[in-house]
Amino acid sequence: MPKKPPVKRRPGRPAGAKTAHRAHVVELRAQCPACHSTRRTRFFHAATIEHGGQILVPEGPANPPAIRPYTHVEKKRATCADCGQALAITLYLYKPRPEDLGLDEAAAPPHE
Repeated sequence: MPKKPPVKRRPGRPAGAKTAHRAHVVELRAQCPACHSTRRTRFFHAATIEHGGQILVPEGPANPPAIRPYTHVEKKRATCADCGQALAITLYLYKPRPEDLGLDEAAAPPHE
């Protein structure tokens, strides 16, 4: 009796692997103040400044208002793709240092 050809397995999660918990995060893109579009050209004249502080994040669709820490400020420029309005976009980033996370310097990922 001839042997059956081996069954090709489909790629995917291995048998017995657990589903990882993923936190749901909402991020809203900056809107053009003139036409409210979120379409824009590529960023230019981007600069990141290491500057820490706190910012009041206003109430959003998924988050109540809160005070959030930040460690870096990123400033970028772009142009609205729909109306041509010049845009200056400021992002407040939190890039924790190893000591903020309670990690050893040797085990910590490199800080940007």
